[in-house]
Amino acid sequence: MPRLAAGEPLQRLSLQRNTAFEAIPGKGGRATSEGKRDLVGSRKLMSEAGIAQADLDALEGELRRLEEEAKTAVIVAEDGKAAGIVAVADPLKE
Repeated sequence: MPRLAAGEPLQRLSLQRNTAFEAIPGKGGRATSEGKRDLVGSRKLMSEAGIAQADLDALEGELRRLEEEAKTAVIVAEDGKAAGIVAVADPLKE
């Protein structure tokens, strides 16, 4: 699974415009992009959407590691398959 390191220029990411987006309060969001169904959100959202438990289990160690570092980590799925994790953090200011 590709990994984007902290400070990696966003120009290297391949981002597409979504044609429809739906916020799912407390869980994440759903979008359609170039005919693909995308989800971004919590473990619960992924389970409810039918993402394979084996795919979610494969991400669990990394999710926990990121959360232990006080980062907010969400799962990204594309066309019904887990595709990766996005994590964000707000560093403490000194």
